[in-house]
Order: sequence, then C-alpha cells, then structure tokens
Amino acid sequence: MRALAFLTILVAMVCANTPVGADTGYIYCRAEYPQAIDTHSRAIQAMDDEGLLEGFALWQYALFGIVASALMQSSSAVMVLTLSAIYSGVIDLPAGAALMIGADLGTTSTVMFGAIGGGATKKRVALGHVIFNLVTDLFAFVFIYPLLAIAALLEDPLMALVAFHSLFNLAGVIIWTPLVSQLARALEQRFRVPTDQVNRFLDPGAAELPESALRALADEVGHLAQRIIEQNSGMFAPAVPTKDEFRASYMKTKRLEAEILQFALTLRLDEKDKDQETGGQVDRLLQSGRNLLLSSKLCKDNINDLRDLADYESALFEQVITSQREFYAQLPSSWQAVGELEPGQIEGLIEQNRCSHDHLHDEIYEAIRNDDLPRKMVSTVLNLNRAIFNSNLSLLTGIALLAQHTQKNRMMLV
Repeated sequence: MRALAFLTILVAMVCANTPVGADTGYIYCRAEYPQAIDTHSRAIQAMDDEGLLEGFALWQYALFGIVASALMQSSSAVMVLTLSAIYSGVIDLPAGAALMIGADLGTTSTVMFGAIGGGATKKRVALGHVIFNLVTDLFAFVFIYPLLAIAALLEDPLMALVAFHSLFNLAGVIIWTPLVSQLARALEQRFRVPTDQVNRFLDPGAAELPESALRALADEVGHLAQRIIEQNSGMFAPAVPTKDEFRASYMKTKRLEAEILQFALTLRLDEKDKDQETGGQVDRLLQSGRNLLLSSKLCKDNINDLRDLADYESALFEQVITSQREFYAQLPSSWQAVGELEPGQIEGLIEQNRCSHDHLHDEIYEAIRNDDLPRKMVSTVLNLNRAIFNSNLSLLTGIALLAQHTQKNRMMLV
C-alpha cells in the first residue's frame, strides 16, 4: 500500500515535469526514516518494472478514475491529471478516456454523501444524479472506441480527450431526455415525503449549514405566514366556517409551527454563534412564528362568537366582515412577499387595525344605547372585537419580525 502511494507521487511528478522540460526531480526524505526510504526505492523499481501506468485493462483505469475523483471530490482535477499524463506519455488515449469515464462516475460521491440524513428531495436528486451518470458512463465505456474514433479526428490527443468527454456527456443527455419523466416518477415513488409533513422547505440536511438553515427557516416562516393569512381571512367569508372546520386547518398550522421549532432546535450552530448574530436571527424567526400562530389561535377561539353575531343578523356583523376583508386584502398572497413588506406598510396596517377596533367599539355602544343589541350579545361582540384586534396585531407583529430578518440579510448582501 505504501509503495502504491509513492508510485502515485512519482507519476504526478512525471506528469508535472514533462510539460516544463524538466529531466530531474527531487524528493526529500529524512535519514531517520529508513523504512520510508526503502519503500520509496521499491516504488521507483516498480516504475521501471511496470512501465508506470502502462499495461492495465481499461476497467482498471476506470476504477482508478472513480477512486481518484471520489478522494479529490473533483472530476476536473482528474481531467487535468489525465491530460498531463497523456502529454507526458505515461498513458495512451484509450487509457485516458477510461480514466475520464471513471472520474465522471466518481464525482457522484459528493452528492451521495450530501444526501445522507437529508430529506426526500435531497435523496431524489442524489440518486437521480448517480443513475444518470452510471448509465451515461456505461454507454461511454461500451462504445469507448467508436467515440474515440470520432474524437481522434481532431488529431491532437489532448483535444481528442476533451472532445471524447463532451461526446459521451452529450450522448447521456440524448439518452435521458425522453426518460426524464419516468425517472422522476420512479424517484418520487422511492422517496416519499411523509404524509403528515406540512413544511415545504425544512430539509434536515440543511441544519448542518447555518446559512442554508437560516434561509430555509426564514422561507418556512414565510410559508407559515401565508398559510395563516389565508386561514384567518377565510374566517371572514360571507359563510362563516364552523369551529370544527377552522380547527382542522388550525391543527395543520400548529403542526407546521412545531416542525419549524424542531428544525430550529436541531441547528448545529457553533458556540460563538449561539450568543451572537446567528442565534439572534433564529430567535427572531421563532418569535415571528409564535406571534403568527397566536393570531390563528385567537381566531379559532372566537369563531363561535362570530357565528353567533351572524345568526343575530346585526349590521355589526356586516361591518366586521367588511373591515376585515379590507384589512386582509392588503396583505401579500405569496410567502415570498410576506417578508418583503416595508416598515411603513406594516405601521399603516397596525394603525388601520386600531382604527377598525375603535370604530366598531363605538358602534357597539351606540347599538346598546339604541337598544339595537340584546344584552346577552353585548359581551360576545365586545370580546369578538377585542379578539380580532389582538389577532391582527399578533399577525402583524409576526410579519414585522420576519421582515426585519429579510431586510437585515438583504443589507448584509449589498
């Protein structure tokens, strides 16, 4: 094994020396390591006996390419070494082509390692990448000589190898283009998203990278805000939903907030980050989520009061519905836009919410003075008005915290 390692070093030296015209190379080895000197000597003898990398089968060159690319995590690096080896006469063109085929397959190790512990989407992408490259590389290996015959029209061996690499990748695109849909369906069947999962963006694998994790967390809080805006605004439709109908939607929203919290707690942040900027951003996003869910809970707890007011057929009901539909019509309908609200817009909505509350409060007391509101409905309507005010305020507070995070990150990128 040590001899093979030294042999690899010597091959690299030959590849590097020949293009610059050097005929002598030096390796420094300390005298107190006699075993290393002996191993090095045997490696040099192996070069003389075996003719560097000559005489191996094509599949062996391909295997070497797989291992080298996986270790270096770069097929481009293997390409450079292969071009140098061909230029130096260490290997011939077919051997270089086999190395490139192996390197193309070996580079998939990066995405495979990245998919470990990841979500369904990440695993689909990883396996799709492996399957695509495996089929393409098998095709290239089977038809290596016909493809080389086409590439060799360029005459220059180095250009021919580059052309060969482009040719078999083009062949892979042609092979897979009509099969992409079938492959996608097969991968979706193999890696299913859990049926009880509500989130869209929280990939467990992203939790290991603070920047990716924060981006995913912010996107998911935006998704939570969008969901609550749609859910709360549905409460003020002409046909008020029942408490059970609203509760079913609320429970999914509550599960989403729990998934956000669980993801945030698994973030692998450095100790220095927990008490500084990164930890502060996580806390801000979690506070945003808590305020958003509180808004939904207040609606859920008071939906029966709204239905009672609707059954009474009071003009107050129409006023509540109209004012709230106007309020929610000004909120973004997409999760991306929720975090883009400017501070002035949010302050304006907060003021509108306060004015709507105060105006309805005055209308309730006017109705009481005119005996237009039964006594049994007084506390119901007053509680409902206060609950709607607090729900909207919690919603806007959550959106404001999310917008602060978005705008702070935007400033850091400028």
